Amino acid sequence: MSNTIRVMICDDSAVMRRILTTVLSEDAELEIVYAAQHGRDALDNLDQAKPDVVVLDVEMPVMDGIQTVAAIRRKHRTLPIVMFSSLTSRGAEATFEALSAGANDFATKPSGVGHLGQAVDIVRKDLLAKIKGLVHARRRLSAVGNSRITLSPAVTRPAKSGGPISLVAVGVSTGGPKALSEILPCLPVDLPVPVLIV
Repeated sequence: MSNTIRVMICDDSAVMRRILTTVLSEDAELEIVYAAQHGRDALDNLDQAKPDVVVLDVEMPVMDGIQTVAAIRRKHRTLPIVMFSSLTSRGAEATFEALSAGANDFATKPSGVGHLGQAVDIVRKDLLAKIKGLVHARRRLSAVGNSRITLSPAVTRPAKSGGPISLVAVGVSTGGPKALSEILPCLPVDLPVPVLIV
């Protein structure tokens, strides 16, 4: 298997597609296999492009990022998807919806043409690391799936301390938004301690 990471970009902004293509292509490990203008375009070319990861905008014409994530997940359950969207109030809400629909991660892109330099920095420092991290993790899991697995001994619960509870901590990862949407409504309204979500 090649070590090259095949990236599909999907953004309705020609400027952002150009920035993503240019900056991500600077990394020798990455190859841009397709740059789609909207979700329908991405889906129509997904099987031919065979990406290792998809970078999606949230707000696009024809088919938005949320619909695209759901459609990709129906066919490709483990293909890494990173949302790359501006953090407007609608963008933040839509990004959360996309994570709930099955996106693996997100990176915040600056809004407005005056922020092009900032967009380049975010792609280099944040998005690139997320792309590599997701693909490398998926490849390691595939390798583990093909090897012999031994079970570890059963986990024991720590003994109750008997002291008062001062904090409720919840750790989430992939699938976390969906899990949170089921857990949080079950917490009492008058919970006397803070809830920390990581």
